[in-house]
Amino acid sequence: MPAKLSLARRKLKIAWGGFTRRVTDLILSYMAVGRLTPELRREVFRLKIDIDTWRARTGRDNIKMHEMSIRPAARKPSPSLTKPWDCGRCDLITFEGWTICFLVGCEPKFQTCYYACIGPTPEPGPGPTNGT
Repeated sequence: MPAKLSLARRKLKIAWGGFTRRVTDLILSYMAVGRLTPELRREVFRLKIDIDTWRARTGRDNIKMHEMSIRPAARKPSPSLTKPWDCGRCDLITFEGWTICFLVGCEPKFQTCYYACIGPTPEPGPGPTNGT
């Protein structure tokens, strides 16, 4: 017989489910639109506020969202392009292990892309070994 989940675990599972649905909706919206829009940017930051509020209310840190991950543009332009640099050179969504990052802006002057990233807080693992 499977063990019952504690109330805390059930609440965490419910929170994860709600955040997972919203992340999935964001992925679909980014892909449908095909570019960054002010509405998509607002939705990402609403999700961040909701995660921060959940963390403060529950005292849990199983889910994290950091506002900015700064990266150079992933797409290199063709030498024949004369179009000025814009956010279209940035990937809309990137993945780093279990973390997903959404494009929220760019800086053409420095050809840099800005992302908001969400993922699980890493579990503390064993300390470093000395090879023995």
